[in-house]
Amino acid sequence: MARLIPFYVPQNFKPPKQRWLPLEQRGKIIDFQTVVIKKSA
Repeated sequence: MARLIPFYVPQNFKPPKQRWLPLEQRGKIIDFQTVVIKKSA
């Protein structure tokens, strides 16, 4: 059986506003630069 985990949410809590992307940018591939980290031996 699943266990319910209660948690406290203040009365004045407001979720952050969502920033919607324009139609032109939806589905666009984002190129993240990979950083090579050199580890010392």
